[in-house]
Formats: sequence, structure tokens, C-alpha cells
Amino acid sequence: MKILGREITAVTVKRGIIIASASLVLLIILIFILNSMVMPYIVRLGDESVVPSIVGMDIETAKSILKDEGFKWEISSEEFSTKKPKFTILNQYPPAGLKVKSGRTIEIVLSKGGESSFVEELRGYTLRQAKLRLMEDGLQPGLVTYDYDDNCGPGTIIRTYPPAGAEVKAGTTVDLVLNLHKGEKLILVPDYIGMELGEVEKDLEDKGLAMGDIDYVESDSVLPETVLSQSLVAGMEVELNTIISFTVSKPSENR
Repeated sequence: MKILGREITAVTVKRGIIIASASLVLLIILIFILNSMVMPYIVRLGDESVVPSIVGMDIETAKSILKDEGFKWEISSEEFSTKKPKFTILNQYPPAGLKVKSGRTIEIVLSKGGESSFVEELRGYTLRQAKLRLMEDGLQPGLVTYDYDDNCGPGTIIRTYPPAGAEVKAGTTVDLVLNLHKGEKLILVPDYIGMELGEVEKDLEDKGLAMGDIDYVESDSVLPETVLSQSLVAGMEVELNTIISFTVSKPSENR
């Protein structure tokens, strides 16, 4: 009987050890799952922040707000704006109100303001040089007309409109007056609007002018191949072989 009791006790102890070991293994597995899967998810949830609205703010105020909210920032581009002063935020990405990971970089579009520029002295420059200088100054090359000036080299700029030294808004169009070669004849640009394209081509050749690009647009109000507009204004004086481009009618496809 004593032997039987000892055997029962040994079995009970062994079973307890097995159960305890299994429980320990299960606990370890649960801790591993919690550590590797559940906790990172919980942590990630806690790392999300709502993007603040900084559009319309000055750059220093915007930087301060982003820093306080745990975001980084970078200027992605700068644009001229006549409505927003220089160093004002014009746009942001991601947009305000979006939930993103904390510490994300917010891209900023910054206003350069409605900057003004001065028309440079372009007298003596070639046409190509003058156009490049205008674009470098944030201005747009405009209409090219012609005149004679014995004190300026042939094929170079005589003057501009607005004149050199004038203060203008960024993006202003500046017209250029080009010096003709000595003895070169000026040609008066005809009014080709309403004429048939074939007639225009012949007249251009007769007058010593050149055909430029032809842009076709649908129109049922006039006959096909009718000139609707021209790149140079009628009555302008231009040099020989000047190129004129046209907008010409074509029938509507749904007709």
C-alpha cells in the first residue's frame, strides 16, 4: 500500500511539473506575440498626428507650429504671388487635417511676393541676347518691331517699351525695337483675317514675308481654310522674310 501511495504521489508531481512547464511555454509564446505584433501596432497608433493648417501664415510662424506638433518641414518650391506677401505659405503637402505619422516632413510652397523688376538697358544687344536677358530678369519678351538708327549696329536692339530703367511687375511683357540693316526696306503687314489660306500664301511670297505655324480650329461660321487670326498686327512695319503665323478654320467633326 505504501508503494502504491508513493507511485500516485510521483505521478501527481510529474503531472504538475508538466502542466507548469506547459503553462510557462504558453506564457512565453503569449509574451512574444504581444511584443512582436500587438505592442508595435499600439505604438504606431500613438505615433499618428493630425497635420496642422499653415497656409496663409508667414514662414517663421509656420515653422514654430510644425516644430511644436512634432513635424519637420522643407520648402519644395517658391512662386510669385500678387495676393500673398513674400515669405507667406501658399500651399502645403500633406494637406491640413490629414492623419500622418509623427515626425513626417511637410512640404511647403512659399510666396516670392509680387516682386517688381527693372527693365535692363538692352541697346546694342542682339535679339536673342535681349530675349534671354529679359527672361533671366523675370520679364517676358514681347512684340518685335523695326526702325533705323545709324548709331546702333544692324540687327541689334535700339530701344524697348517700357524703356530701360522702368520699374515693372514681374512677368511684364517688354516690346523690342530692332535696328534694320542699312538700306533695308520695311514691309507693312497686311490684314489677312477673312482671307483664304492659299491667297495668303501667295501674297506673303509676293511681299517677301514668310509663312509660320498654322493652327487649325473648328469653325462652321466661315468656309474651311479661312484665316481667323494672325500673329502680327496688320499695319506693323517689319523686315524682309519676317515670319507670320496663322489660325485657320476647319470643318467641325460633329457636323
